[in-house]
Amino acid sequence: MEATILLEALKKKLNLTADRHLAEAIGITQVTLINWKKNKKILNANQVASIIQKAIVRSEQNARQYSIKPLVEYYPIEVTESRQGAKWEILGTSVPREKKVRDTLHKSHGIYVFYNSQCKAIYVGKAKRRNLWGEMNGAFNRRRDAQVVWQVRHPSTGGNFTPAFEKSRRIEKHKVYLHDIAHYFSAYKIEKDLIDNAEALLIRSFSNDLTNLQMETIKLK
Repeated sequence: MEATILLEALKKKLNLTADRHLAEAIGITQVTLINWKKNKKILNANQVASIIQKAIVRSEQNARQYSIKPLVEYYPIEVTESRQGAKWEILGTSVPREKKVRDTLHKSHGIYVFYNSQCKAIYVGKAKRRNLWGEMNGAFNRRRDAQVVWQVRHPSTGGNFTPAFEKSRRIEKHKVYLHDIAHYFSAYKIEKDLIDNAEALLIRSFSNDLTNLQMETIKLK
């Protein structure tokens, strides 16, 4: 088989545009690839099989290396009202950088982590059907029984103040939303068939630190 025909077919099948990317994908140097095309090299069956085998190996390496991509880590949350004022969002749009973060999350699927003010993980979630932005803000506004803090309720009206030694107020547990207690977040773009196991691994590894109510199952095939 003429090398040029095989190389063009591989480039099309692998959805590549540059020769250097094709050379990387099939495990040869760009100089070798150029010489093959220039000299119209004829490849024997063993050479064709070797190219295919190298392409498979390189694909497996890329899958392991790039299947999990950090998008943003320990990013400070800027609690902002949605446009309709019906819920809270993790970031606003007034800062160009934050708008870019929002746009990146809109385009991605994967897993995310919310942290408290001390940067300790408090909730792990996944975005498989919805994008990360939609899923994260949904979780940000859901109330969960496991999310509680000790608080003292103080009057919100009137101008009088009574010192605590004269009128003690009880410190009680109150249910809260993630937008009440989350201060930072991380988000990772992950290939869809790995999302379930990645989320399950984090939840199972840090279950005593998280407010997740459900213990996710690692799905083995």
